[in-house]
Amino acid sequence: MRKDRLGLVSVIVNTLKEHGFRVSECTRLHEDVCFDVAAKRNNLTLLIKALINIDNYSKSQAEDLRKMTKTLSAVPLIVGLKTKRGAIVEGVVHERFGIRVVGVTTFVRALSNEHPIAYVKRGGVYVKIDGEALRRARSNKGLSLGELAKMVGVTRKTIYEYERCTMDATVEVAARLEEALGVSIVKPLNIFDVEWSIKEERAQYEVENTNETLNKARRLLLRLGFRVATLRRAPFNIVASSSSVKVVAEVTRGVEEVRRREVRLVKEIADVIESKALIMVEEKSDVDRVEGVPVVSIESVREVKSVLRKS
Repeated sequence: MRKDRLGLVSVIVNTLKEHGFRVSECTRLHEDVCFDVAAKRNNLTLLIKALINIDNYSKSQAEDLRKMTKTLSAVPLIVGLKTKRGAIVEGVVHERFGIRVVGVTTFVRALSNEHPIAYVKRGGVYVKIDGEALRRARSNKGLSLGELAKMVGVTRKTIYEYERCTMDATVEVAARLEEALGVSIVKPLNIFDVEWSIKEERAQYEVENTNETLNKARRLLLRLGFRVATLRRAPFNIVASSSSVKVVAEVTRGVEEVRRREVRLVKEIADVIESKALIMVEEKSDVDRVEGVPVVSIESVREVKSVLRKS
């Protein structure tokens, strides 16, 4: 199973590179991390989890991925093959704990701007209506809201909401609308759109962690004006952002606890997503850097500010 998943990661990484993305993958760590691939092209940052069975993705992993992507203005995505109910349907966007889920073919096509048009929600399959195209087509046909509603078997208010883009339609209703109007009124779903999400869930940034060292680092970054999220299922345990800089940091009591292999990965990910990598320690050390990553004290606001200016 691990070999199959690594093969899936390889397909994702190679496809992203073919489409001009800079890529870092972290499958060399344990499988419990919330993402396997970080990628960036221009202003688009992707954090992707590859899974054979998406039911294996836990709520805690999803919470960390949502917090990360919200802090870093990135797009979260799961690319998978199946669920306990069967194979992932291609051309349809699924969802797991608020994270978009697509099949491999859908992912590859979306990178070439061939976006899916339908998504699964609460057991139904829905599409997004192009409200302006619907209003224009209805007007060209000389139909009132009520007349069109009667033709497709919905209420007048439903058509009104479709035209205002405040309600999505089932696939069946959308098909009847297009048949009645003779034009396409369905909008494709850009799975790489930061603003679009099937399920909005507010990430909690204000909750204190049980790790006091991590809390100290978090409070220091907050004092510096950063938006901060602490993590449990990532290659690092803090992400932070301000208007001018993004930070990924590994927080630990002492520099001797740092594993060089993991630090190299943190630096690689930070370079790809154009963030600053830090090691934040509670106990003072004579070591300034590990694998090129600055080591700073969580007791010193001045030191952290100085390092971030230089990096």
